[in-house]
Formats: sequence, structure tokens, C-alpha cells
Amino acid sequence: MTTPPVTANSLVDVIQYWADRKPDEDVLRFYPNGEGESVAYSYHAFDRRIKAIATQLEPYRGERAILLFHSGINFLEAFFACFYAGVVAVPAYPPRRNHNLDRLLNIMNDCEPAIMLSSDTVLQQSQSLCQDAFTPAQQALPWINTDIIEDATAANFNAPAPSADTLAFLQYTSGSTGTPKGVMLTHKNLMTNVRMAHQAYQLPANARCVSWLPLFHDMGLIGAVMTPMYWGAGSVLMPPAAFLQKPVRWLRLLSEYGQQSPVGCTAPNFSFQLCVDQISDADLADLDLSPWIFAMNGAEPIRQQTMQAFADKFAPCGFNANAFVPAFGMAESTLLSTCRQTGPIISKRVDAHQLTQGHFVEAPERQEDHDEANRDSVYVSCGQSCAGQTLLIVDPDTREIVHDRHVGELWLQGDHIAHGYWAQQALSEYAFDAYTLDGQGPFMRTGDLAATVDGELYITGRLKDLLIIRGKNHYPQDIELTAAKAHDAMHLDNVAAVTVEAEGEEQLVLVAEVLRSHRKDFDAEAAALAISQAVAREHGIDTHAISFIRFASLPKTSSGKIQRYLVRERYQEGSLKSTGSWHKPSVSASALPAIPQTPMAQCSTADIELYMQQWLAAKLAISVDTVPTQASLDSLGLDSVDLVQLAGNLEQWLGQPMDNMVLWELPHIQAVATYLKETAETPVTTDDDEDIEGFI
Repeated sequence: MTTPPVTANSLVDVIQYWADRKPDEDVLRFYPNGEGESVAYSYHAFDRRIKAIATQLEPYRGERAILLFHSGINFLEAFFACFYAGVVAVPAYPPRRNHNLDRLLNIMNDCEPAIMLSSDTVLQQSQSLCQDAFTPAQQALPWINTDIIEDATAANFNAPAPSADTLAFLQYTSGSTGTPKGVMLTHKNLMTNVRMAHQAYQLPANARCVSWLPLFHDMGLIGAVMTPMYWGAGSVLMPPAAFLQKPVRWLRLLSEYGQQSPVGCTAPNFSFQLCVDQISDADLADLDLSPWIFAMNGAEPIRQQTMQAFADKFAPCGFNANAFVPAFGMAESTLLSTCRQTGPIISKRVDAHQLTQGHFVEAPERQEDHDEANRDSVYVSCGQSCAGQTLLIVDPDTREIVHDRHVGELWLQGDHIAHGYWAQQALSEYAFDAYTLDGQGPFMRTGDLAATVDGELYITGRLKDLLIIRGKNHYPQDIELTAAKAHDAMHLDNVAAVTVEAEGEEQLVLVAEVLRSHRKDFDAEAAALAISQAVAREHGIDTHAISFIRFASLPKTSSGKIQRYLVRERYQEGSLKSTGSWHKPSVSASALPAIPQTPMAQCSTADIELYMQQWLAAKLAISVDTVPTQASLDSLGLDSVDLVQLAGNLEQWLGQPMDNMVLWELPHIQAVATYLKETAETPVTTDDDEDIEGFI
């Protein structure tokens, strides 16, 4: 059996290595709809296609290129073509209407690209929007449509392979649009990390990765594509929207490809919970998950409850709970830093009071003190440090190394650690050039609070206030600003955004002071509705609960900064000075209306409107008559995953591919129903690889 290319300096060498040794084997297979027809590339064909695009990029060697593509095969073509041509790739979400436009503009201003790469579909949807918002210098940038480049031009490729220390791409971290941070990753960073992963995973050489993750996300790009590519296996991919609309599609592909070879995946915790919640018992009969030997769980807090529920539900399909691989990593460490490598998954119930004192101590039995027991938390080990990495837990204030069972900041060192943030020297020096009190370094500060126990890593929180919801970073200040603007009884400095564990995942909770001028006539229900709708519209996330409290009672420092860790603690204790509260209703999948049996083409526009109203009313636990047909879908307080699921139901009823983005772009329910009725009467084929992942 052929061994991986241990001397390769870059993924360019890796692709060409396998193109020489097994040219006809699949490296990529992509299912645009998550099922049915697929598009595939062999190693030889992929190498040829990349070279064809790279010939057009050679004049821009050393420059930055913005990549505006949906999450699919043509993004990967362009991305690796940048590697071949020595161009620094900068992936970005394509803007539609106003979604993602501010983020793109901030990335453009930060990295100052020399060229724009895109596809037919994105050019039609986004180029004019971009040009209207660009500066004159940006408007003058050349755009290359990679779809029209002929494969035959590969014969003209003549660029040298990149060196290990060459900058490969800028990974802009998800989160706030205000201050983008472009993580600088070299080819050496990438190759070091994929080798670390290969050594840690110990998977068979023919183990495929089956993934729905956005290819702009480090877990999707590096974990689901580059890593299996290194050991010569293939990746089976689908768009995020295809999974979110119908999670069983993912498991069906795992089952299907498991009949040919072992299979694995990398995914955030919420996706396993979504499978538990959304896949019906009737769908289990056709699934064989026994070949699924590797299920990495990372990118957000890992929940023992979720993994147990998933294992219990899919055990009849042959799923083995030992396939779960809890892991920790971040863009600044390329991807992977720790993972379970041997032995069972380890979790610990930790004493909540001791944890506030910086001690990671297992909780005693509390049979008589249920309130105290409820405050204790279960932490899942993220495994052991990967080979070739130094991992320390450090007191962030004194820079002293702390020992087992003590909480401190996680510091990392190794050849997989990024070279800093693009054009941000001061921030880079702080984050990537840290030294311990006794002079060890340089280390990268992760900003994560953690403890080790017998070599196992446990993440306990964030040193700063970053919120991680469904694998995406959100800065609390952004959400607090949105909430404060949503209702005139709120004030910017008096709203706190935190997360709590609920329903098996991290959920957003807002705590807001009510201004004295509004306390007599304050309507908590109306305020909560306005705030939750604004947060869903601006940030694409659900608000799990809102607690309204007395003015001047929000925990703050002496200098007036919000103490979010205290807000979270007091919310969970129930010790805030509450004047009112709101919780988003919990709605099971069975409570949602079934897809009508009558084909949509035979239904009226009013029938379609009514189904949408009924679905939305059930999801929001409100009466149908409170959902007007003139209401815009993004104003109702639904998060992006809810809307993607509604789109999936409508597409199934429509009976043909549908442009999912109409739910965001059309002004109201009536307009969506009219569009669907017209589409049903005039069948069309759409290129529906939409940028839903930009909302997730």
C-alpha cells in the first residue's frame, strides 16, 4: 500500500504525488443537493483542472486573491490553483443583497487583494452589488471567472512549487465584522497539521471523509478535504444547506460510502444534536453506520449528553459510540491541537464553586442539595496534545505555568501555529509571541481557559467574552448593540449577551436593564419579540431567553465594564433582579405541519401562504393569525437553521430545486408564495449551491 508523501512541502506536492500513483481514484465527490447526482474528480483530473486555472494566476504570484464562491467543487479548484500559482488565497462569503457585504468590504480593506476569483453564478448574483460598494481602486480590480477557463490551458502551466515557508492563505475568522483578523497560514503550517492529524487519527488508508461543512471553515477545508487528501483518501461533500434541510442525507452518504470503505467525518456538536432531533425513526431502517469509525466533534463546546443521545438513537444502525473523537483546535493553530487518540471518551462533573476559584475538582455526590448539583457542569475531555506540539496551562496575569487540575489560559507551540494576523503587528505580538515567567516561548495564547488532568485537556471557558454558537464565533458587543437598538427601553451599555447550555448545545441568553423611564408601562413580551427578531435578522441566531432586570443592577466592574461571567452565573442561579423574562418556546419536529400531499403546482398561492403561516406559527408557538402574509421571514425571530429547514420543506413540496435565498431576499411571505407558485407552474433548473453557510 502506498504511504503518504512524508517529504511533501505543500498540498501541491501532495496532489501531484497521488496523481502520479493513483491517477484514476476519486479525490473529491460533490453532491449539490446532498443526494442524487454528483460531480467527481480523480486525482489526475483535479491536478489538470487546477493547473488550467493556475496559468491565469501566475502574473499575480505573491499577491492576495479574494475567492468568492459557493461551497462546492469550483471553490476548491480555485483555492488549490492559488497554491499552484503561488498566490495567497483569501476565501470570503459571496454577498447577496446586504448579507456578508460588510464582512467582505472589511476583508478587502484589510488584505488589499490584487485580483478577484469567482464563478458564473456568483458573478451574476454579486458582482454589481460589490462594484457599487467598492472604492475606486477596488472597482478597478480584475475579476476572473474560473468557470470559463478551458482545461487545455493546463499544458501552459510552468510555475515552480511553493516553498514550505511561503504564505498559503489568509483564514479570516468568523465573528465580528468590525475588526477582521486574517490568520496567516504557511504551507509548512498546513503540512505540519495534516501530518499531526494523520498520526493522531490512525485511520486506514482508504478511509473517506463525508462532510457537509462549509469549505470556507477551517474544519471543512482542512479537516474534511486537506487531511484525507494527505493520506490519499477521498472526500465526499455536500452543501451545508442540503444537510440542514434534511440531516438524514448526511447519514445516508456515510452509510452508502461505508459499503465501499471505512468512513469518518469532522463536525460541530450541534450537527449531531440536529440528527437526533430531526431524523425520524422511519429513516433508520435503511442506514448501516457500522463502517463509520471516526466522528470528530469540535469547533464548539462538546456535550456528553449529545454524544450519548446520538449513540443511543443510532445504535440500531450499527453506530459505535467509540467512533466519537472529541477534539480541540482553532484557526490560529491551523486546525487540530488535541483529540482523543486512545481509550474511551472521558468526562467529569466539576464542582461549580471550586471552578470559580480556578480549581478543576470533581463534584461530590449532592443527593440532598439539588440546586448545588444543578450548578455543577460536565466537561468532556478534548483528548491529548498531538505529537509535535507543546501545550501549557498558564496563569494569564502572572505568566506562571500552572499544574494539573488548575485552570489557566491554554498556550500552544509548534510548527502548525500561524505566523500571526495579517497587517496587525501589535495584536500578533500579543497573541503569538508570549513567554512564560521562566522564559519559555514563544507560545500562542489561545484565549481559552482550560485545565489538564492526567494529560487530558478540558476547556472550561473563554478568557475573553467570545460566544461560540453552532460552531461560529459571535462577539457579545455586536449582539448587545443590536438588542439595545431594537427597543427604546434598552440602552447600549446595559445589555449583556452570554451563553448557557440548553437542549444539548450552547444557547444565547440576553440580560437587559429596563430604563427607569419605561418601567411603569414596560411590555416584556413585546420587547422580547422585537429584540429576538432583530438578533435573528442581524446575526442569524436564536435567542433562547431574555431576562429583563432593574436599572443599574447589571454586574459591572468599577470602570463600568460588563462582567459577563457574573451575568451568566447569576442568571443560572436565578439571583438577578428580574422585572420580567421571556423564553423561546421549545417545539418538537412532530408539532410542525406535514408537507401537503397535493402537488404545489395544483395549489393556489393562498394555499402556499397558509402552509408557510402554519409552519411559522408552529415553530414560534404562536397563533396563525399573528403571522401576516406581509411579514418578512427574517423579521419573525427565526434563526438561519430554522429558515433553511423551512426552505427544505418548500423545496420538497415544490418537487424541484429551489433558490433557498428567496427566503431572505423576497420582502414577505406573500412574495415567497407567489415565487413558488410561478416556479411550480414553470419548472426550472437552478444552480442551488447557495451561500446558506454564510448565515450559519
